[in-house]
Amino acid sequence: MRILTKYIFKEIFSHSLLGLLIFTFVIFVPHMSHLLELLVRHDLSLKEITTLFMLPIPGIVVLTIPMAVLVGTLIGLSRMAADGEVIAIRASGIGIAQFIRPVMVFAVLGWAITSWMSLVVTPKAIHQLIKMEAGLKSSQIPYEIQPRVFLEQFPNLLLYLEDVSGSHSKWSGVFIADTSQPDKLKVTLAERGILISDPKADRLMLHLEQGTTHEIDSQNPAQYSVASFSYTDIPIPLDQSSGAADERKTPAVMSLSALMEAATGGLDTNCEWYEYPKHVVIDGTLVRGHALRRLPGHAVGAGWLAPLLSVQTECDIAIHLVPAPLGEALGRLSRRLRNFSAHRMLEVERGALGDVHVDIGFDSATALRDRLARNQGRPLHLSV
Repeated sequence: MRILTKYIFKEIFSHSLLGLLIFTFVIFVPHMSHLLELLVRHDLSLKEITTLFMLPIPGIVVLTIPMAVLVGTLIGLSRMAADGEVIAIRASGIGIAQFIRPVMVFAVLGWAITSWMSLVVTPKAIHQLIKMEAGLKSSQIPYEIQPRVFLEQFPNLLLYLEDVSGSHSKWSGVFIADTSQPDKLKVTLAERGILISDPKADRLMLHLEQGTTHEIDSQNPAQYSVASFSYTDIPIPLDQSSGAADERKTPAVMSLSALMEAATGGLDTNCEWYEYPKHVVIDGTLVRGHALRRLPGHAVGAGWLAPLLSVQTECDIAIHLVPAPLGEALGRLSRRLRNFSAHRMLEVERGALGDVHVDIGFDSATALRDRLARNQGRPLHLSV
């Protein structure tokens, strides 16, 4: 019986392994565009490249292991039945229980591996992937800064540069307004500056030379102070809305202990709530939100929200406009333009007529990017 058990187990395992590789590759392919974009835009070592491509695997394997176990069991037993092996074994007086035993052992083993991957490995992998992507994005910030444009992508700082040189890390004519304390406005002017990335401390360091710092107290306008310096360092924490904010406490990134604590004592009040699947009901009140974050957007006229006012029910409607970082908006527009250009090239190779919607989108994205680059517009995140 032990020989038969090993034979059935081996037959199921070989087909399951093949199915696991195929399913994992198929689900991994859509993630490759984002990973390749990070790979192209950054100079990574072989170890970092391997880590970047391996971190999404645990989250995919959680889905593909059950699929592989099912497919391997069906194909393995079907092949044995097609070759007459099942009939020969039954004719030898061996019961059906000898077939069920290795299948059940294999299924339980697949369940155990999937549970371990889902509860232990995947949260750590997602946490590390988010941290790695945030570090790569922070290292790219000096290259996205444009001169003669007011920059608001750093928290509590308004930045303006007269000129940028030396791989976008050496600045001249630096103007910085610190708004961390609304009652005490601080303005720093410097002739030169260098932006240094410090990924370990999750911040950027701005080294300024030959400048002055002006402070004024709104409660006491007569008090005005000016301090000059030969050089000074200003730490700039990374924007939490683009980096660490992606590390949300959703069940996918929560450890087993955090999940048990959430199940017994409720979720932490600081973690974000999401709509499952389309809305949330709180004390009998329906709560549903919509966010418009797509670039380029569509022009709207007066009264575009008028249909919401005619809803025959009691409701509260809130509109939130949040300034979007200029570098993020320009990056999204550049990616959209690359997609439009690739679609146009594909249509030309096929000899087909161009898609009018692609042409309109390309022209709109180009015009919007030019306006933002010339500081003639301001990107906003709109949510209703």
